[in-house]
Amino acid sequence: MSADNVTSPPGRSGPARSRPALIPIVDPNIDPDQIAAQAPTAVRSVGFIVGIGHRLAASADWLRAAVADFVELPLERRLQHLATAANDWLGYAPPASEALAASQGRTRPGDLRQTWTWRPGDPRNPWPHPGADLRSAADAFAAAALELFDARILPVLSLILGGPAGWLADYHGTPEPVCRANHYPPVREQALRGQMRAPAHRGHGPATMVVPDAPGLQVRVDRRWIPVPWAPDTALVNLGSELERLAGDLDLQPVTSTEHRVIPPDHPWLGGDHTSLVCFWKGAPDTLVDVRPGGQPTTSRGGIQAQPARRCADQRRPPADPRPAAAAARRRFHRCP
Repeated sequence: MSADNVTSPPGRSGPARSRPALIPIVDPNIDPDQIAAQAPTAVRSVGFIVGIGHRLAASADWLRAAVADFVELPLERRLQHLATAANDWLGYAPPASEALAASQGRTRPGDLRQTWTWRPGDPRNPWPHPGADLRSAADAFAAAALELFDARILPVLSLILGGPAGWLADYHGTPEPVCRANHYPPVREQALRGQMRAPAHRGHGPATMVVPDAPGLQVRVDRRWIPVPWAPDTALVNLGSELERLAGDLDLQPVTSTEHRVIPPDHPWLGGDHTSLVCFWKGAPDTLVDVRPGGQPTTSRGGIQAQPARRCADQRRPPADPRPAAAAARRRFHRCP
C-alpha cells in the first residue's frame, strides 16, 4: 500500500507537509526478511515502521468496546482500580493525571487521556469486579500482539540490526511485556498551552507496538514534526532507546529512537472519542542493555548493577557478529553479582 492511501492529520499551525518516504509502510503478513529488506535505511534513521493489514482487528475492537464500558463508570468506581507504586503502576490513571513530559524533564499540563495499564499474567493487575469482559478482552489483545511480536516484529528488527531472525528474542530471554489502553476523551475545549494527548517523548524499551483508531501521531525528523501514516488497520512499531543503545554497544547496525507525540485535535473528526492500544515489549528483567567496556551494565528493568572491579575489569566490546556477541555478553556480565 502506498502512502497515498493513508490519512494524516493537519498540523497545529496549518496542514502538515507529509514526507511519507521517511516512514516505511509494509505488509506485516509477508516474510520477515522481505519486510526488513524493504526500507532498512529508513527504519534505522527514523525508528518507525507502519504495518497496514494486521490481524489484530477483532481483539482490538473487543478491547476498545470493553474500555468504553469501563470509562463510562462513575469516576469514584474507576478510582477503586487506581494505578499506584504498590502495584507497579498497573491499573487505571484518570484524565490529566499523568504528564508524560515529566519523563523528559519538562513541565507541561496533564495529558489529555486516561489509561488502563496491565502486564499479561501479572496477579497485581487490579481488574474491576465485575470486569470479566475487560480482563478477557485485554488478555486476548495482549496474546495477539505478542504473537505478532514473535512472528514478525522481533525477527524483522533482528535482521535490520544485522543478525539472524531469532537473535533479538534469544538475547532478551523470557519477555515481560506491558500493555496499555490510552483512551482519549472527546475534546470540547481548547487545549492548554503545551497540552497534548501524549507530549513529545521517546520509547525506553526495545520496541513498542501501537494500534491506533485515528491519526494524530507525529514523529520528529530533522527538527520537523511529520504525521505518521494511518489507515483503519494500521499497527505502528517504534524503536526504543534501549535497542538504540544495545545496537551501539554490540557493534550492530545502528538504529534510532525517535521523538514522537500525539497531538490534540484541531480537526472536527479527530475531536471525538478514541482509544489507542499499546504493547511495550520488554525483555527479561536481567537482560543487559548497556554493555560498554568499563561501564556499569544497565539491565532491562532499568537499574544499574554495581560491578566488583576484580571480577569485571576484563570486559571487552563483544565481536561484531551478534550471535556470539549476545551469548558472550550475557555470560560475562551474568557472572558479576
